[in-house]
Order: sequence, then structure tokens, then C-alpha cells
Amino acid sequence: GDSTTASLFAQDEISVIDKLKVYIGGRFDSWQTKGSYFTNTAPASAVTYASRSASSFNSKLSAVYQAADAVTLRASFGQSFRAPTNNDLYAYAQIFGITSIGDPNLKPEHGRTWEVGGEWRVSDKLKANATYYQTILKDLITNFRLSNVPIVSKRINAGKAKINGIELAAEAGLTNWLTLNASYAYIGSEMLENSVDPASVGKRLIDSPKNIVNMGFAAQQGPWTGMLNANYSSKVFSTAQNTDTAEGVPGSYDALTVVSAKVGYVFSRAVKGAVAINNLLDK
Repeated sequence: GDSTTASLFAQDEISVIDKLKVYIGGRFDSWQTKGSYFTNTAPASAVTYASRSASSFNSKLSAVYQAADAVTLRASFGQSFRAPTNNDLYAYAQIFGITSIGDPNLKPEHGRTWEVGGEWRVSDKLKANATYYQTILKDLITNFRLSNVPIVSKRINAGKAKINGIELAAEAGLTNWLTLNASYAYIGSEMLENSVDPASVGKRLIDSPKNIVNMGFAAQQGPWTGMLNANYSSKVFSTAQNTDTAEGVPGSYDALTVVSAKVGYVFSRAVKGAVAINNLLDK
């Protein structure tokens, strides 16, 4: 398969008043794809898929308001366009006993997103952020489970889905050399329409954790730097009907916590070195 996307993006910043800035933007995408399939094992066959194309114009509007010296408020609305990848369209893959089949007739995905949020700089050493967002997706590109034993899934366009969530973050300077960063994200996701797989309606989207927590320490003392970070992600479903509720067994996607660390040293203005260990606890 071959796919090409050409895009044109423009944005303007407008200072309405001293404390209010408005951003207006637009993006035009033109996508086209073509592909073919053949097998030389019995029964031999060959298929050439007709070239297809689609185009989309999507707008963006956002505003940033300096409510006070320490408080910034923001809001935005935007539209999005995502063309299916070559893997979505043409791939036929078998990995660890799971067969994934693409669909050369997939349509691009469209979305509408709005969000509101703000930042509060409590002091020179403490600041906090909060955001609420909602996204509506049409023609969502997702998986449809054709068979459970063996596992065979096919890429499809679902009718409509909703994602909404809250993101909270804080940064605190504990000392003049040590900083704490922490964040929490709640992700609500739901399939609203899916004529191919009606049983998925009302269920969570696949590969979508409900909770994500991140906490990390960053240190800098003289030529030394260091980082210790822990990231928690809750369980996700791999089936659109959310039937894979088992945990701790092969094939389940359990909640997990990953800890990583990094130490660096500045030898000179031109030379800096670092050693990093990802998944420090080997989990």
C-alpha cells in the first residue's frame, strides 16, 4: 500500500485586549491511497485496490486570558482529521498467535474537541494546572473481534465514540536542587454507535486506561542531574465488548506501574553524559 497526505495549516494570533489573546487557525488535508495484494501459495490470487482520496478542512479557535498575575485561563475548540494508516488498510499480520486484518475500504476518522483549563502559579516554587476536555469521534478506526480462539480481529469504522477527561498536574520546588512533578488523568471513553459490533455500544474504547498517575523527582546539584519517575496506568480492554475482564493471565492487559531513573553529569560546556534505566523494577 501507498498513502500520501498533503496539508496546509495557517494560524493567526489576535490580541483582543492586554489580558486576552485569541488564536484562529485552519488546516486543509488531502489524502490519497492505493494498494494491492497477492499470494503465490495455493490458491494463488492477486487483487489491485482502486485508488481512493479524501480531503477535509478543519478549524481551530482558542483563547488565553490572564485573569491575574498568577492565574491563566484557557479554552479551545478544534476539529480533526485522521486518515487510516497503511497497516489499517492493507496489513495482514500474525503476532504471538493474534491475527490482525486491515480493511482497504476504511474511511478517514473525524473529530471535534473542546477543552477548558487553567494554571495557578501559587508561588515561585509551586504551580498547578487543571484541564477538562471532551472529544466526539466519527468513523472511529478500531478493531472488531472476528474470533476469540484463535484471536482474529479486523479494522473497522465504528459510527461514533466519545472521550472526556480531567487532567491535573502540579510542580513543586522542594529545595533549591529538588523538584517534584505529579499528574493525574481520568479518561472516560464510550462507544456511542457501532453498527458492525452493536454489543460494543456503551462500553469503554479498547486500549483506553481509565486512570493514569505520574510522579517524579528531578534533581540538579552542581554538575550532577538526576531523575526518578513512577508511572501508573490502569487496566485496559482489548475487546470492544469489554469481555476480557480476567487479570494476571496471558492475554490480559493488567494495571501496571513502571519506575525509571536517570543520572547525568556535565563534564564541560561541550560534553555531557547520562545513564538511564527504564523499568527499574523489571515489571
